[in-house]
Amino acid sequence: MLAAQILPGSESFSEASGGIAVGGSGDSSFVPYGRYPFSEKVRVVSLVEQQDFFENNVTVQEHLMFHARLRLWNHMRSSNEPETTVPLAALQSQRVKEVLERLRLEHCAERRVGYLSGGERKRLSIAEELLNESVKILLVDEPCTGLDSTVAREVVEILFGMQEKDSSENQSKNNSTNKTQRSTTILFTIHQPSSLIYRRFRNVYFMGKGDCCYFGAADAMAGCLSAKGFSFPDGYNAAEFALELIQDDEKRERLLKGCVSSHERISEEKLGTDNMSADGTKTTGTGTRSPPWFVQVREIHWRTHRARLRRRFETWLTLYCNSALLLLTGWIFFRVPAHPRLKNTRNGAAFFFFVHPQFSAAFEAMINLVHGSRLLRRELLTKRLYSLSAYMVGRATGELPISSLFPLLFTTAACFLVQFHGIPLIDDEVTAAFFFEKFFTLLIVSWSVMLAANGMGALVAAISEDHDVAVSLLIMILVPMLLLNGYMLDLALLPVWLRPVRLVSLAYWGFNGIAVWAWQDVRLESCSAADALEFPADCSFRTGEEILRQNFGIDLAEDELGPDYVWTCVFALLLFAAITRSCAFCRAYLRYMCNDSLPVFAEKVGLECHDMCRCWNWNKTDCMTQQVLRYSRRKTINE
Repeated sequence: MLAAQILPGSESFSEASGGIAVGGSGDSSFVPYGRYPFSEKVRVVSLVEQQDFFENNVTVQEHLMFHARLRLWNHMRSSNEPETTVPLAALQSQRVKEVLERLRLEHCAERRVGYLSGGERKRLSIAEELLNESVKILLVDEPCTGLDSTVAREVVEILFGMQEKDSSENQSKNNSTNKTQRSTTILFTIHQPSSLIYRRFRNVYFMGKGDCCYFGAADAMAGCLSAKGFSFPDGYNAAEFALELIQDDEKRERLLKGCVSSHERISEEKLGTDNMSADGTKTTGTGTRSPPWFVQVREIHWRTHRARLRRRFETWLTLYCNSALLLLTGWIFFRVPAHPRLKNTRNGAAFFFFVHPQFSAAFEAMINLVHGSRLLRRELLTKRLYSLSAYMVGRATGELPISSLFPLLFTTAACFLVQFHGIPLIDDEVTAAFFFEKFFTLLIVSWSVMLAANGMGALVAAISEDHDVAVSLLIMILVPMLLLNGYMLDLALLPVWLRPVRLVSLAYWGFNGIAVWAWQDVRLESCSAADALEFPADCSFRTGEEILRQNFGIDLAEDELGPDYVWTCVFALLLFAAITRSCAFCRAYLRYMCNDSLPVFAEKVGLECHDMCRCWNWNKTDCMTQQVLRYSRRKTINE
């Protein structure tokens, strides 16, 4: 057990011991260069962090199977075991079942993680680490935090019972096979252990302001402190008494003078370090640390998709609200005739069918990614389950099936309610082929707008993990973009140097694509004499192409894009989505893998800042030599 005076001390100690953080000049806590900072032996050390962040909409069984598929994807058997044809999935399921039984979680295997109690969530965190049988040292960072004394004691008792069971099983195997078996050594970090919990510990390590104040047997600490002149009051918790001494600077200095316990230090065998030595056999493990990239994407995709489907209230509420809004919009704009004096009404309907999907998709993507940032940090940096690129791809594709329902809703409303181009059987001049061509064209445009808006939301979520900041930033980006189209603003009024900005505007390509779809191949109705007197400018239009040229500056006859203008907008939207997703990945990579450090980012791409200028003047061989030297130096430091 490790007892500490200050929270950051024990937490940093646990992270450093588990290979999550490395020492430095500040409060850095990241895996440098995305690699393990220590030797390969650190891989047998696992950390159960203090904070529990899970995907709450999957069951306990599914959650552990997700970890098993990523940790045990290359399951290796002992070299002494006979070859079997048991499928990998069966081995993973068996391992999950064993861990559930060891931690007494089998009764809630089909329960969603979001419905677990505090103690069950803590045990689930421990179960994640015990899936990997190569783990020999388990660091548990404050397992009692946020739990009442009864639940905290239950968690500790389960861990001790599990360790004692492993020890007894290993002892029986040793007696029968005369071979050394491996067990798991468990280290706790606790701030205020109760008397019942403290009595369970065999050896304790008290730390104050980074210094060792006591290291020895737990039951001998009171006598050791009394021998050093600190009277131990009757009926007092030994751990609380020691922590009070540590908090007093003067008493702590007196204690540090004799910090070496009068008892013999815990031997290497007692700590369990002998478990890390090789015994000549290959044990069950994970092989290489990370599964293939496509396996990571597949598992993240299915977990995201399954969790999205189970958010039934949110999904159905969104569908009902959008359906009601579209019905209202369809009622307002129902069968708006293609009359010259109603061109602004039709433009307004087209603008609505662009703006609402854009904002909905952007905010949904941003909010989901911001809320999942803590889970990403836990699984990416602490658990090291997958790569950042696999997460970005798997998360985006997992949300896609549900997100694609909304472009279908808007397209259906635009074609069957507003009826920009009429519908067959009602309008004689409209054929089924023409109608479905227009239907699927608008569906593709709406889907492209959704993808581009999702990319913008992902980029904003990568810029800031704070929900309020991300919302404000997204509004500041999307609203000015709305001005950069021919409907809201005459682009000729913009300065010449500012006009190219429209080419990077989601609104320019998205709304122009929908506007061209709405007006292309449209013959306007003739104006009456009264309308011609009241709306002389509007009644001069005869076709939808003339309105596009006059109101939007889009001349389909003279423009080199011509009839392919809509597909050019689709291509631009897809390119916009790809660019924003790539920028979001780079920003997330800088945050999570480089701790927002540009020099570390430069080191990861193989160009150190102090060598960049000189490398330009060297030949190719010299640059490759420098790269090899940097790699060797980095490898030496890591080892």
